[in-house]
Amino acid sequence: MRKFSYYIAIMVLAIFASCKTEIQSEPDIIPKPQFLEKLSGQFEISSTTTIYAKKSEEVETANYFKKFFKEHTGLDLKVTKTKQEEDQIQIEIARSERVGESYHLYVDDKLIQISAPYYAGLFYGVQSLRALLPAEIESTDQKGINWIVSGVRIKDAPRFQWRGMMLDCSRHFFPVEYIKEHLDRMARLKMNVFHWHLIDDQGWRIEIKKYPKLTAISSWRADYEDLPWGGRPTKDREDGKRYGGFYTQEQIQEVVRYAQERNITVVPEIEMPAHVTALFAAYPELSCKGEALKVPTGALWPITDIYCSGKEETFHFIEDVLSEVMDLFPSKYIHIGGDEADKEEWKHCADCQKRIKKEGLENVEALQSYFITRVEKFLNKNGRELIGWDEILEGGLAPNAAVMSWRGMKGGIKAAKMHHPVVMTPTQYAYFDYYQGPRDLEPLAFGANLPIEKVYEFNPIPKELNASEANYILGAQANLWTEHVPTPSHAEYMTFPRLAAMSEVVWTNQENRDWEDFQKRMNKEYKRYQEAGINYAKSAFNVNFKTAFNESQKVNVISLNASSLTGDIYFTLDESEPSGRSMRYNKPITIDKTTTIRAIQIKDGKTVSKVTEITVYVHKASDAKLTHHTTPNSSYPDKERSLLNNCTLGTQTFTDGQWVGFYGEDMDITLEFDAVKEISSFQSRHLSNPGSWIFLPKSVTYEYSLDGEDYKTIQTIKNKFTKEKTPTYYDFPLVLNKPIKAKYIRITAKNIKLCPNWHSGSGKPAWLFADEVILK
Repeated sequence: MRKFSYYIAIMVLAIFASCKTEIQSEPDIIPKPQFLEKLSGQFEISSTTTIYAKKSEEVETANYFKKFFKEHTGLDLKVTKTKQEEDQIQIEIARSERVGESYHLYVDDKLIQISAPYYAGLFYGVQSLRALLPAEIESTDQKGINWIVSGVRIKDAPRFQWRGMMLDCSRHFFPVEYIKEHLDRMARLKMNVFHWHLIDDQGWRIEIKKYPKLTAISSWRADYEDLPWGGRPTKDREDGKRYGGFYTQEQIQEVVRYAQERNITVVPEIEMPAHVTALFAAYPELSCKGEALKVPTGALWPITDIYCSGKEETFHFIEDVLSEVMDLFPSKYIHIGGDEADKEEWKHCADCQKRIKKEGLENVEALQSYFITRVEKFLNKNGRELIGWDEILEGGLAPNAAVMSWRGMKGGIKAAKMHHPVVMTPTQYAYFDYYQGPRDLEPLAFGANLPIEKVYEFNPIPKELNASEANYILGAQANLWTEHVPTPSHAEYMTFPRLAAMSEVVWTNQENRDWEDFQKRMNKEYKRYQEAGINYAKSAFNVNFKTAFNESQKVNVISLNASSLTGDIYFTLDESEPSGRSMRYNKPITIDKTTTIRAIQIKDGKTVSKVTEITVYVHKASDAKLTHHTTPNSSYPDKERSLLNNCTLGTQTFTDGQWVGFYGEDMDITLEFDAVKEISSFQSRHLSNPGSWIFLPKSVTYEYSLDGEDYKTIQTIKNKFTKEKTPTYYDFPLVLNKPIKAKYIRITAKNIKLCPNWHSGSGKPAWLFADEVILK
């Protein structure tokens, strides 16, 4: 009898093992709902389950879920107008619910109930239901899985009304099929604004019937996709090969309908008065000079090609274009760009100067305000509102304009205090064209660094605003500029997983957000990406390092972590390749001599990260007290344990947290030792990145003192590099034949002050960056 019971038990276990049932013990919804209560019981969606829907909005939601569920599971659920007491998903409009995009979701062992006051809320209730299903739901035509939903009660509504994502389709063109995929992924994360960047210097991407040369000429450029973005000629190729494309009006209408079904508003961006070089390839008469230009094939700076504000033909053209745009896009807002306009041509254009005089304008900044205000009046007359980048504040903000603040949050703060609507999208939190991990481990991107945890830190409402002013913050959005993003696969990599963090920023109330909780929920999110076939970045799994200094023991202490720590960290201290046989990290590592730490993350026996490393340089300045005599810029400040003697070098990514920046100022520091030391080697390491206005210092001077008052100059090391041969880093080394004795070392790095004549920022303040002074 015992043997028979044993075999029965084995058979039962085998049956359960053969089923791929996944029951989620913890709801892992992203973005996090405002209120969630776990309940006992669970509901299984099977072939017998029906969907109750009666009103048109309910039926629309039901059909959306029915189609989605069939495509992903093979099960064809029946939509009915008859309520049942069990085995049913009930979708109902309840006007008594909270307004806007709110919804309620209730799950027990008999029913799934979704209620909301409007279609948007019903749609988001379905997205939360989707998030409660096993991750395999994101794949297509799954078989052999029990689609079980854990019991839960959710009451939810978004924090902000504008939850956006911008995709630049000018620098690189993306097919309609990918745009739809992008919209689907936005919808799953409850993002509701697709900002479509359709026009820029490198390509005009929207069909305008009245001006056919825009698509015949301005949408195409010579194909130099095999060359770096910043090193491409503008001339035509000998073989005539071209790159580009455009969206027909029929395709745009198709995309807009597709988005509306997913509660997404498509906001088109029609750039003006600058970023329109491609336009002048087809219609040069709209520029100040009237010269036919080539469509740029790559980088273009400064942005000097600009609409002529003095010609009436310019405004006739713009109004014609916007009329067709408004016929295609029902959005409340039309984005007109307004950024980075170099107005030099306006200063020398007779027509523009005539306009300035006629309108009684003070300068070219006021002329831009006139330009934007005139366009706004046309939009307002047609029932639309204007939104533009924060440069539209220059010269005076148009009366009813909304501001998209990208150069930090100051522009948004200023606009909100003026009682204008604002969308926050500052570069340091929202620019997804930035690197998301160490530069040497990532595909080419823009120079700054924006890991997922930095995105999650973002609060779109700055502390400078009071409660009344904060009401003018519509929300926030992420931006993906595509100079270095040529393919849909690459766009996916730059977007995910950072868009998940942004979705929680704009949906979930600030007090309900928690980074550690988000990390845990991201574990299931990564599996969903895998099931959906999304080429997401694995950068968050890479091990990162945090350095500290133990004052009492005079040693460096290095902590290891990862943005997404789902496994164990293994490391080596001898520069060998880490593996599962290496030391497992369980506490901070103490370092008392120059050491290279290399680390990986391993989960379930598989390596899930790339190898990252840090070299800790232990030297005689490591424990010195460092004092600044000039103040670092607030954007790149020093820290309590100075970055200039924390034994860690910065990378080419100057936003990696290891660089101290001085804007138009010298670096002037003093190092004070506990006792007199002998020093024979000096280094002051600096960065060169002219594209970001960062230049090596003109010179570095080393001085020493025994009393902190009487300093003697050891030597001044000059920068002798030419523009063409300047290295990325230079440490201005000085080695003495005979050591000096000193209690104080003073190091002065001379900033070049202004960007040189050959530079696009000529005459404007230059950056000086430093990351470590090393004394031996």
